[in-house]
Amino acid sequence: MKKLLSVVLCILLLTSYTFAAEENAPSMLAGISPKYANNVKAYIENYYKHGVDGEEIYKRALEKVLDENPDMLEAALKGMLEGLDHYSTYMPAEEYKSWMESLSGTFVGIGVTIEQRGDYIVVVSPISGSGADIAGVQAGDKIVSVNGESVVGKPIETVRSLIVGDIGTTVDVGILRGNELITFTITRAPVEQTTVSHSVTDEGLGYIAISSFAETTPRDVKAALNDFDEKNIKKLIIDVRNNPGGELNSLLDTLRLFMPKGDILYINYKNEASNIVYKNDKDNSGKYKIVILANENSASAAEAFAASMKDAGTATIVGRTTFGKGSMQVIQRVITGGAIKLTVALYQSAGGSFVDGVGVTPHYHISNVTRKLNDNPTLPQMQFSLVIDENSSPEAIKAVELRLKLLSISPGAVDGVFDADTVEAVKKFQSSKGLEPTGILDVMTQSELYNATRDIDTKIDRQYIKAVEILTD
Repeated sequence: MKKLLSVVLCILLLTSYTFAAEENAPSMLAGISPKYANNVKAYIENYYKHGVDGEEIYKRALEKVLDENPDMLEAALKGMLEGLDHYSTYMPAEEYKSWMESLSGTFVGIGVTIEQRGDYIVVVSPISGSGADIAGVQAGDKIVSVNGESVVGKPIETVRSLIVGDIGTTVDVGILRGNELITFTITRAPVEQTTVSHSVTDEGLGYIAISSFAETTPRDVKAALNDFDEKNIKKLIIDVRNNPGGELNSLLDTLRLFMPKGDILYINYKNEASNIVYKNDKDNSGKYKIVILANENSASAAEAFAASMKDAGTATIVGRTTFGKGSMQVIQRVITGGAIKLTVALYQSAGGSFVDGVGVTPHYHISNVTRKLNDNPTLPQMQFSLVIDENSSPEAIKAVELRLKLLSISPGAVDGVFDADTVEAVKKFQSSKGLEPTGILDVMTQSELYNATRDIDTKIDRQYIKAVEILTD
């Protein structure tokens, strides 16, 4: 009797939903459809005489719905990827197109490297000289809105597609920096994605900064090494701070430039039979003494690079524990014109270490500190004179160029050369202060520039200082 009663109640429940849907469709259906479908599935599973598999019921339902409503395929694809992990998602056609353009080497945007961090899209680093860099966007800033539309909780591909656009157009980007909300209006411009820069430091060390691992990265790192070899430089700083990762083949070919012969990286898939061991055919270790700079914004391929170099004893790691995204995603284009991005494997270092969820622990755990510009001994300080011009010392000119850049008035490169770009920047600064825009850095202009920048927070790069200390001991 109790069983019969429960069946009757279930039938009444289903019937009441049906009547309600007929009376108030479609608004009521929008709220109850998923729950109602679950009730129907449970009813069929519990009472169908011949037995049936619940998964098969859902499969047939999905096939029927999509057959009759093909426009709902995108919604179904989004639902399949939701809840897997932060890096698995569906990209509609426009987002996929934007993502592909970002890999081409040149695109039109504001010039930031970004990474998905939970519900937030975080600026890993602004590209030097880009609109975002000039405006004052900083590493660690959280993008919370684009043109007034909240992007919290949205996938990185969506945010990227909103930021890019036509040359010369502007975009309002809302930033959360600590507890402060800031809105930047930035003009979109072509952005050249150069992933490697190198130089010789004042201490005679080779410095290589890798902003991401792209197709051209190994070639450009090799060119830097050739330059250092010609100068007989054997001590290197490799900077992967704020590097969000990149392409697997780029990572492997870069590792091979430094690693000993043998295993350099493992890729672990769901099916263990598919796991791959990548090797180096020759021994490239021992040629250089290397310090790698890494921080909490170093992720994915950058972490795999640091971990393998560390485990092989090829480099000393200085900085902070890395982000802990040791996973690899693949992009699969689908019939909608969009694509599925899916986490398919985990990186494992040459020594067998996983970094996913834990990161890479540095040999020397060091944090950078901030100081007011005029209290920062690592940056060039103002050298007051009657006039600062092309005949002044490079140090005096650099101090001026740096301060103009910090005020988002671009003087071109901060290179100690008082060129036409510097003159134009000085004119803009003078106009902003009500001074005659002569472009001449007289005492009054120098004083105004000093006062305008004295309280700007700047970084003392203690990580870099430690790297120099290790390599010069």
